[in-house]
Amino acid sequence: NTNGLAYTDYRRRYLDPNNTPAIPSFYNGNRYKLDWQGDVKLTEGQTLTLGAEHQHDTIDNMSGAAVDNDAGYIQLQSAFGKRFFNSISLRHDNNEKFGGKSTYRIAPAFLISETDTKLKASIGSGFKAPSLDQLFHDYPAFGFFANPNLQPEASTGYDLGFEQNLFNNRVQFGSTWFHNDIKNLITYNNAFTSYTNVGKATTYGFENFIAYKPINILNLRADYTFTIAENSVLGQELLRRPKNKASLNATWQANDKTSISTTLLYTGAWIDGNRDFSISRLKADGYTTVNLAATYDLNDKVALFGRINNLFDQNYENPIGFDGQGIGAFAGIKGKF
Repeated sequence: NTNGLAYTDYRRRYLDPNNTPAIPSFYNGNRYKLDWQGDVKLTEGQTLTLGAEHQHDTIDNMSGAAVDNDAGYIQLQSAFGKRFFNSISLRHDNNEKFGGKSTYRIAPAFLISETDTKLKASIGSGFKAPSLDQLFHDYPAFGFFANPNLQPEASTGYDLGFEQNLFNNRVQFGSTWFHNDIKNLITYNNAFTSYTNVGKATTYGFENFIAYKPINILNLRADYTFTIAENSVLGQELLRRPKNKASLNATWQANDKTSISTTLLYTGAWIDGNRDFSISRLKADGYTTVNLAATYDLNDKVALFGRINNLFDQNYENPIGFDGQGIGAFAGIKGKF
């Protein structure tokens, strides 16, 4: 059995310096979540997982802007010998504002031990209620307003792929094709002054990776995702969905206590509008950033960590008209007991 408690407190402030006078917009809210998960080993290779959760969201400075969501789920993970594996899951959400919705997922996999190849697939459905921010919170400094009439998103998706190991796991690579049909996709209206639902949207593409371990203390990995995202009603490319994304990662285990990694992230061009959306569709340039991270284990329970984001202080706008974060340094401590 695993029990969880999470609490998040939001304090956000937005200011548009182009407006005179410059009036800030605030978003203050909080969320707490209680959850439980229990795993039951039925027989060898058969594990049943049961779970329940309760989540409460509020916006502090708005009367009535609160919502509860209760959910329960069940999952059966199965292994039939050492070749065939499957996962079947069912989840039911009861949202205070939008009622109940059940979703499912089936994910089989087949291992060909002679060639160390894994064939995998999945099919499932999804449900996403609008956030309180989207429903109720206005940003008058930006001329942007909530839409209390938004409907939840619902989706059905599937994927099919493989993974291959070579040279005693020194080399790994794989590719997965995915396709999603989405109803009532939550996006921006044409004037970019509020949110709206798109009756039907489609996303599809493939994800690829290759990993190489030249020596035991060094891991290299490259990932690439190609995505087509379309408004199926208008036949237009969806806003702010880059077709191409890629990353390169290197992790060096310097010693038993110290791990250092660097990651290069590439985001390709996408369709966007300018800051006030007087131009509703234009091509935004892609950009590349580099991040560094390190972890040092003081002992088996406590570790120090640090990271530097956007190491070279790359200038970019995502979305258009809003500067991306410059170089940033973070440090902290992690403990497990």
